[in-house]
Amino acid sequence: MDFDLSGRKNFSGSDSAALSLTDYVSPSVLSIAVLALTAILIFLIILYIVRIRRLKRLNRFRPHVDQGLYREAVDGARQGLWEWDLTDDTIFFSGHWFGMLGYSEEEASRGLEFWGGIIHPEDRGGFTLEVEAYLSGKEPHYVNEYRIRRKNGEYIWFSDRGQAIFDEGGKPKRLVGLSMDITNQKRVEDVLQNRTLELEQAKNAIELEARNVRKFKLAVDSASNGVFIADPALKIMYVNASWERMNGYSFEEVQGGSVSIVESEKTPKEVSLDMERKLESGLSFRSDDIMRKRKNGTEYEAEIQVFPVMEKGQTLFFVGVESDVTERKQIERAKDEFVSLASHQLRTPLSAIRWHTEMLMSQYRGALNDDQKKYVNQIYESDRHMIDLVNALLNVSRIDLGIFTVEPKETDVIVVIESVFKELEHTIGEKKLSIERDLAEGGLSMIADEKLLRIIIQNLLSNAVKYTPDSGVVGIKAGKNEKGFSITVYDTGFGIPMEQQSKIFSKLFRADNVRNHMEGTGLGLYIVKAILDHSGGTISFESEEGKGTRFFVSFPPEGMHAKAGEKELTET
Repeated sequence: MDFDLSGRKNFSGSDSAALSLTDYVSPSVLSIAVLALTAILIFLIILYIVRIRRLKRLNRFRPHVDQGLYREAVDGARQGLWEWDLTDDTIFFSGHWFGMLGYSEEEASRGLEFWGGIIHPEDRGGFTLEVEAYLSGKEPHYVNEYRIRRKNGEYIWFSDRGQAIFDEGGKPKRLVGLSMDITNQKRVEDVLQNRTLELEQAKNAIELEARNVRKFKLAVDSASNGVFIADPALKIMYVNASWERMNGYSFEEVQGGSVSIVESEKTPKEVSLDMERKLESGLSFRSDDIMRKRKNGTEYEAEIQVFPVMEKGQTLFFVGVESDVTERKQIERAKDEFVSLASHQLRTPLSAIRWHTEMLMSQYRGALNDDQKKYVNQIYESDRHMIDLVNALLNVSRIDLGIFTVEPKETDVIVVIESVFKELEHTIGEKKLSIERDLAEGGLSMIADEKLLRIIIQNLLSNAVKYTPDSGVVGIKAGKNEKGFSITVYDTGFGIPMEQQSKIFSKLFRADNVRNHMEGTGLGLYIVKAILDHSGGTISFESEEGKGTRFFVSFPPEGMHAKAGEKELTET
């Protein structure tokens, strides 16, 4: 069987006529088939051309680049490929490079300008220096880390590793590299760096604390005062050498034991209760009325201060500092006894001078001329001041020795107030002071020691009169409410300077603004405060320099408390 040019088919040995191809296939179908075959052929040709061009593009640098770097880029690892043509500053970025940053190829069409524009401004200088150092041969490898801005505005960290391609003259013509997102790595590095810094700081702090502890221990061990540290249950944790010498016990003997091991039963019960109450409340305690007993049984008087060391409201431990004040207390008692004795001895001649002066002033022994009257008046005033001073010294010495009694009985407070005003009548008239009274009508009955109550009111009123300039105002209020009895004494006098108000109840204290203007002992308010402390009362004040002072005295509903003693206070 064979085909002729016309496409007809002949069979040998047959008498039948030859058949045309159109006898089996229509002309339209044949045309479509020819067109389809032509299209397929064209498509295959185009595909072949594209494939050849792509392979040529990749092979441009294949022989010149490290094969591992090339395969890593081509295989599409989690790194972006870039190629920088140094001859014309054009840059090619791979699809993954764009994917990491979110930009499109159109947005990167500016090439080097685009790349430089999205590098963090603070990192551009360093980026350029790294490139220049590598291309000039100063660095053997191109490795660069910098921040780069994604399309959403977020900056991430990039790490570039690259290799240059050189021409025959050894001049770099292309730089090919890989970019990797190392943001998470950087965050981990930052955390580790911060933790390392924190650990270093903690280590330094611990070392410093250890040095401080050693210094503290050396200081405490060499201190002359006895020092002990106790846990919240007041069990001994530490004592220094001075405490051991003072009490005769070694640390091993008292460790874990109660701090009361050296307490004497002669310590006043109210002092022990006060210490217990304050320490339980997390407050400091101080007293010089503590009696201690050594290991050998001998006793001594101690001054002790205990304060809590707290953290977040919890007591961690207590620190106590104590010293033997037996000798000091003996000297103080001897001094007070001497002052008391001397004052008693002085009172007799002073009283005699006052009695004889009053006789002269009454002209019982004859009339006095003007000069004689002046001298006698001066003697009388000086004698009165001396008697006031002696009485004040007596009261102070008895307060310090604790040898005075409170003898409470039914007392009319208003009667006491009026008797004090009568004594001050002459001075009030001379200074033309206005007196304001706000007193309970019909009297104010209270359980009180009349002599002590009079000393309180006399000191407050006489101070108000003394320290108020002419034509000023002095007032007093007295009454009773649900909290007890209250007495308020006020004036429009000199007032107390703010910086000195904390010392107003101290012994012998006088404020600077009155010290050089008028006489005074500085003992009156000290005595008032001591009496109130020993009889259940309280005192407070408000004052402004140049505008006056207001003292507030209060007693509980039951009035003054009785407290046993040996001698009475003397009226000043």
